Parts: sequence; structure tokens; C-alpha cells
Amino acid sequence: MTGEAALLGLLDTVIDRAADILERIGDEVNVLSTEAFGQGDEDADGRDFKDVLRRLGKEGDLISKARESLVSMGRLLAFLGQTSEGRSRKSRTHLETLSHDIASLSDHATFLANKVNFLLEATLGLINVQPNNIIKIFSVAAVVVMPPTPIARIHGMNFPPLPEPAPPQRLSPRAVTHGGPSLCPYLFFRATGWLLCSVATN
Repeated sequence: MTGEAALLGLLDTVIDRAADILERIGDEVNVLSTEAFGQGDEDADGRDFKDVLRRLGKEGDLISKARESLVSMGRLLAFLGQTSEGRSRKSRTHLETLSHDIASLSDHATFLANKVNFLLEATLGLINVQPNNIIKIFSVAAVVVMPPTPIARIHGMNFPPLPEPAPPQRLSPRAVTHGGPSLCPYLFFRATGWLLCSVATN
């Protein structure tokens, strides 16, 4: 085996290894995409966004290293292509094939890098949405609890007995007076679907 054939064989092996690494990264990025967006998973609270961010960062770093290797090999193949005089037709064809492989892998690495960046931004957006949904739940709870508060304070004051509605079906007048105002906003939020959306997103 000549030195030229050994060099081309080594370059072929390195390019195949780079292709395998990028393929594995692509599979991992697809898994992370499913975990981030919760496809097929109704429980949003079960998603660990911090773990997704860490793994995305790891894959992004690996893509950067793969792209650096591809750039170096591309420069080497360009140099060998410029000094291809006196080589056999088979060697020149092999060099052209390797150059095309490098270009294809570089495009694929760029695509994966863009996808990782998109997933990073989307995951950060989902992390920012979670506190807003929690605040929405607390807002609903505050509105439901707010009406009975002034009524309870009025009943707790030293005033003569206040007129109250007649108790329906064994319910005390005080229970109707306190529970009615709380039930109205709850039924309103439930009818509009806003309460259900808040609970589902959390």
C-alpha cells in the first residue's frame, strides 16, 4: 500500500466517524425536542427543563468540535486537490468524493447547530411561561377568596344582627352569605375555560 492510499483511507475513516457522530447527535436532538415540547406527554410538570438545557449544551459543544474537524479536513482535501497532478484517476475521484462528503457533513452540522439553538430558545421560553401560569392560579385563588373576606369582617363586628337570606335546604344563612360570592367567580372562570387552561398548563 502506498502512502497516498493510506492517507486517503485514513481520511475516509475519519469522515465516516464524523458522520456517525453527527447521526448520533441528530437522534439525541430529536429526543430532546420531544422532551422539551412534551409530545405525547400530558403531564407538563414532569419535564425537567434544566436537564434538557444541560444536554442541549453538551450536544451543541460536540457539534462545534465536529464542525472544526470538518473544516480542517476540508482544507486538507483542498490542498491535496490542488496538488493532484501525477495521481491516478482513481485517487482524484476518491478525493472528489471525500470533498463532497465533507461539504454534505458541514451542511448537516450547520442544520443541527441551528436546531440546537432553536431548542435552547424554545426551552428557555417554556421555563419563563411556567411562573406566569403559577401566578395565574394564585390570581384565581385570590379572586375566589376575596369576596368572603369583607363579609366575614362585617359579621365579626359588634353590630346588631344583619338581615340574611333564608337558608335553602339546611344551609345556614352565614354559609350562603360567605359561599355565594366565592362560588360566582369560580363558576365564571370555569365557564370561560380560563381556569381549566391555567390548571392544564401547570
